[in-house]
Amino acid sequence: MKTRNEILEETVRLCAALAEENRLGPMISILVEQSLDISRSELAGLYLYPAQGGNPKLVYKRGRFELPNELGQKSELIRFIEDCRESVVLLT
Repeated sequence: MKTRNEILEETVRLCAALAEENRLGPMISILVEQSLDISRSELAGLYLYPAQGGNPKLVYKRGRFELPNELGQKSELIRFIEDCRESVVLLT
């Protein structure tokens, strides 16, 4: 298990990598890939709402397991995220 200092150091490296990039595509890649590395999970993905509205869509995935291409807006998780008006990282 990682120590708090190790997690903090990896998070600082993630922030530094994001700060160096000004294009959305590479930023998404860095965010997902580094989140996966920091958490040592086997799967990570990023869902974003389309500009024209609708359900959150999978825009980037890393890992060998499957993720749904879209999250239903009526799901409990999506309602919770919208109520909180925050981003959520779910590690399982």
